[in-house]
Amino acid sequence: GDSALGASQAGGFITVSAGGNIDFATISSGGFTSLSGTGLSSTITGTSATSGAGFSANGAGPVTLGSVTANGGSISVSGSGVSLTNATAASNIDLSGGAGGIVSTGTLDAGYDVFASTNTGGNIALATVTADHAISLVSAGAASLSNGLTTGLADESGYGTPPLSANIGINAIGSITVGTANAFNTIRLDSGTTTTATSLTAGDHVFGIASGDTSITTISAGDMLGLTAASITGTGNWVAGEDIRLIAGNSAGNSVNAASLTAGDDIDVQ
Repeated sequence: GDSALGASQAGGFITVSAGGNIDFATISSGGFTSLSGTGLSSTITGTSATSGAGFSANGAGPVTLGSVTANGGSISVSGSGVSLTNATAASNIDLSGGAGGIVSTGTLDAGYDVFASTNTGGNIALATVTADHAISLVSAGAASLSNGLTTGLADESGYGTPPLSANIGINAIGSITVGTANAFNTIRLDSGTTTTATSLTAGDHVFGIASGDTSITTISAGDMLGLTAASITGTGNWVAGEDIRLIAGNSAGNSVNAASLTAGDDIDVQ
């Protein structure tokens, strides 16, 4: 049956498994919080959740959450569709959606990785995402990211060494739309249709492949910039510390139109 928690608080863990729907107002646990809707169409709906050692919400139907905080551990949310306003995790944030897609209108902030994936044509639409390691979006539909940042503050070696893969990667069967993306290492955008972006900044490389057209205002890459698309348009300054390589399709009407290119080494336009 259904489970309605209202306001719940536990010094240890909270575990809820229901064949129906799960609804809560505010829940807080000193340990791990696990919410599982086991029915064929179980939904999970809640306003605020805080846990000391990780948070998990898995529903067969839509999962709709307000703010989730994991002061220790990770946050994992999955459902036929996922709507999450804000999330803050000491480690990872992992979101998985079906045809209903994944939507976040607030801020996702992870001490390590943020990973979001959809299947059965679901779109991904995220507002602000910050990760000390990597951001990875894999969409069975379209993908949009308004503001993405990988800080490189995650310590992979245990000796204070910045990571080599504090990247922003977006792979979508449909279109990719990015507002501002700033990666400590590399930005990679692979679209099955078109790519549109306002500002891309990477300490290392910026790479992109699109079956359709690519249009980007400004790009700054510490090392290499490489784009392949049907047509490529740059309306602002594109700067790379090493090479710039732009490859457009061979069909009639395909072209490269770049307002300003600056490379520390070679520029190759095909």
